[in-house]
Amino acid sequence: MKSEKVKEMLDSCYMAKRILDMLPKLPEGVLPSYVRYLETIIERHLSKGFRCE
Repeated sequence: MKSEKVKEMLDSCYMAKRILDMLPKLPEGVLPSYVRYLETIIERHLSKGFRCE
């Protein structure tokens, strides 16, 4: 891997970590995977024409 690509990859990891650190803490008992499950369910409903309110 070229050194430029390695630098880009490390920069991306650093930025992702900073973004995660800025997010609010999840309520007690809620895991990050739960949020992903909900996002997937919402995306599937929207793709089938359902409205989410």
